[in-house]
Amino acid sequence: MAAAHQAVNNEVKKILSKQGVTPRKVAKRLREALDATEVVTKFDGGPLGSGSFVYSKKLVSHTIRLQAVKIAAQLLEMEPAQKVEFPDESGKPQNIGAAFGETERSARLLFLLETAEKRAREAECK
Repeated sequence: MAAAHQAVNNEVKKILSKQGVTPRKVAKRLREALDATEVVTKFDGGPLGSGSFVYSKKLVSHTIRLQAVKIAAQLLEMEPAQKVEFPDESGKPQNIGAAFGETERSARLLFLLETAEKRAREAECK
């Protein structure tokens, strides 16, 4: 299955590259989006239609910047830890994703794997 996924992924990259969508261009547009600004336009309706358009100064476009940060975090693998649940000794699920740091999570996972292996060996002996 992984080979088929990789083949499709490679084909999509070729097609995108032919259309000018390259990693360099994506990175450039992402950089622009991280500094996005906008100008707000408002019509100042004067008497008898003599109004005019009023333009704001450049304002930070928070919506675009937030989306760019989310995309950049994905590309840089900086997303928050996913919730991962493993049963403790009593079988009750416990969250080891957000509650522990990387080292503690790894140590807890090793402990749980060793405990499961020990239980399996004990069950075989009985």
